[in-house]
Amino acid sequence: MININKNGYKTFSFGEIASNNTERVEPKDTDLSIYVGLEHLDPECIHINRKGIPADVKGTKFRVFPGDIIFGKRRAYQRKAGLVDFDGICSAHAMVVRANPEVILPELFPFFIHSDNFMHRAVDVSEGSLSPTIKWKILAEERFKLPPQPEQKRLADLLWSVDGVIESYSLLLTKLVTTKNALLKHKHYDEGNKLQSISAIADINPKVSRSSINKKTKVSFIAMADISEEGCIINKRDKKYSDVQNGFTPFEEKDILFAKITPCMENGKGAIANGLTNSLGFGSTEFHVIRPKKPDDCYYLYSLSRMYYFRRKAEQLMTGSAGQKRVPVDFFDYYKVCFPDEVRRKKLGLQLLRIDEEIERVRKIIGSTNNIQQDLINQIFF
Repeated sequence: MININKNGYKTFSFGEIASNNTERVEPKDTDLSIYVGLEHLDPECIHINRKGIPADVKGTKFRVFPGDIIFGKRRAYQRKAGLVDFDGICSAHAMVVRANPEVILPELFPFFIHSDNFMHRAVDVSEGSLSPTIKWKILAEERFKLPPQPEQKRLADLLWSVDGVIESYSLLLTKLVTTKNALLKHKHYDEGNKLQSISAIADINPKVSRSSINKKTKVSFIAMADISEEGCIINKRDKKYSDVQNGFTPFEEKDILFAKITPCMENGKGAIANGLTNSLGFGSTEFHVIRPKKPDDCYYLYSLSRMYYFRRKAEQLMTGSAGQKRVPVDFFDYYKVCFPDEVRRKKLGLQLLRIDEEIERVRKIIGSTNNIQQDLINQIFF
């Protein structure tokens, strides 16, 4: 907890706290070089990390200036609101809001917008069912408590210092991911060796011996939703074998799960099956299971399956109708690699494992620091 003197707080309407900039621009007529759509905004993130160009879009857009906030007025529950640090244009499905410096310091304004109090109000005043949208005249009437300006400066400095920590670790995370990708790109093959298919060093969708499994034996159950796009198992449940023995994909400890259906495959879903109850698991029928023929190849194969190029090739060979396309099992015979020898594969796997462990550590730090920052914001803007 931080020491905040809330006795000096005053109440203002949002229309007093900020203005709504509705200056319009035709993308084909502007010499500005940056466009930001709602797809470029990350939920619960103050910064705008991705951008497009005006040539990408058609139709009238809003003009934005440094210091403005691009706030997603459609589906406000997504909590998309990014601080502008450029001259450009943005989606007309956004609301461009600008701090009134006589009421709130512009440095503090982005954190106010990301407070639970503001975001919950924004959701409450949204209109519509399929695509709820906020009207400025209604949002402008909502009232909020703000600290006095001398206190605002201290609080803004504190919040930006926490944000600096998050950004530093985010930069480290980017470097770690880049290092991992470079390692995979340059060392996952050995041009001196012959081309071989994945199935040369792994069994694809192998059978699990079921004769000795008692129907009451507990096993891990993993649905597609339990696998993250970052390649981790984020949830698993214990179930009796009798409940999952039919209609699900079986796998064992250290098998590699590879999502075969669109868009899960393209989005990167897949994981190593670690920590399974009784070393047995069952899950979605939309998994291909990759079992290394040699245990030391586990992490190497997992990392290979995570590669962008590997997944793009898999995407090209998908079969089925739109929305239900799947990677066929013979892809693993088709895709060929000049594999390094066993010693190098094991070494590369261990290198990648250490990098992944560091990536996970940094992600946890970013997550916990984000939680600290959000707690501070909510203490300030109660």
